[in-house]
Order: sequence, then structure tokens, then C-alpha cells
Amino acid sequence: CLPEKRASSQSFAELPGLETFFHEVTDSGYPPLNKPWGLLRWLQEGGGRHLAADAVIMLIDPDMLFYHPRDTYKNLEPVIQQVQSGAVQAVGMDFEYTTRGLAAQNWALARHFGISDFDKLQSIGVPILMRKASLARLARSYYEITKAIAHSGALTALVHDGNQPAPWIAEMVGYTLAAVWLPHETQRRWPLLDAPQPPFNASTNEPLLVHYDHAFHLCNRTFGKQ
Repeated sequence: CLPEKRASSQSFAELPGLETFFHEVTDSGYPPLNKPWGLLRWLQEGGGRHLAADAVIMLIDPDMLFYHPRDTYKNLEPVIQQVQSGAVQAVGMDFEYTTRGLAAQNWALARHFGISDFDKLQSIGVPILMRKASLARLARSYYEITKAIAHSGALTALVHDGNQPAPWIAEMVGYTLAAVWLPHETQRRWPLLDAPQPPFNASTNEPLLVHYDHAFHLCNRTFGKQ
């Protein structure tokens, strides 16, 4: 997207029906704080406060898109019914690397936040579905843990993906730790959660979502989050 095109594009905050809650700029300079903060504020002050406790909420990231938007609900309906009924508490994509990273650091971050049952920790990322009641219970600790990690050099240094230090996944680690009490079923039962990440993981020609979280080159052009 050319700079002049971006300059003339409509701001997210101006899109009808879209609520935005931006975290103040902090010394940590960690943009993903917007995610747990936005969820917390949406539940407290936005449209989330009007939803029923058993409403099913789907969490995705801004760099994702629905492959067939008109069919999204139909494709997700079996998952939604299971979550809304309580038969399944939550579902999400298991990325594996937050728990690998916690283990690589001898669970130091988990211990710091008072967690000792490491077997309950899961590397869950978007897309995630759960009932509003679960999100309401989760949101505050998700934000507070992520903020604590992002604001502490010592804690940030412990963020690891199992292969190398990875401070940019602090928000995902925050979710892993905050959701220790909430078991998630994953793409192993619900394959439609497995979103291709161009240029990787094109496991299906008809995905629910596509996740553009990697830069890639196509037809002599570079595509990325910008």
C-alpha cells in the first residue's frame, strides 16, 4: 500500500460499528498491549457489556481475514453450539511455542505469577472462541500479566519461544498464563481453526481464515503487516 494511499484511507476508528480502545503509549513501547486492554475496556465500557453471559465471542487479530465472509457463521456453527452449551469451555489455535518457551526458561515466568501446575498451560492463539463469562473472568489478568511482563526488563528477558528469546510474544505468554484455569480444545479436534499463514501452512484450499502474520514476496512485491 503506497504511503499516499494509506494517508487517504479511512481510520479504523471511523468505520461504522467498530469500537476501538487504544492503550496509552508507555515506556515499554509494546503495541500488543492494545489487545488485552481493548478487550478489557470493551467488556467494561463498550458493546461487550450488553452481551449475555453465554454469548460466544471470537477473538482474531487485525492481520487476519475471513476467506468466505458470508459462510463464516455456518462454518463455525458446530463450534459455537458446543461452546455456548458449555460442552466445550473454549477453543483456540495451539501454536505450541509459548509453553515450549516457558519450559526452556524452567517455568520462571509461570512461577513469578504464582502458577505451579504447568501441565495446565496451553500455547493458545487466535482464532479463539469462548463465552463472554469466560472472557470477562480472563480479561483483567490477561492485561495485568502482559503489562507486567512488558514493563519489566527482567521479565521480558524471560520471554522465549523454545528456540530463542522472543520478547514480541509477551502478549501470547500473558494469555497462556492468564488462561491457566480455562481448558481449550484446539485445531486437533477443530481443523477449521488452522489458518494458513502465507507463505506457510497452506494446509487447505478452503480455510476459515487467512493469517497474514509473516512478510512474504509475490510477483516482485513484498507483503507484510503494513
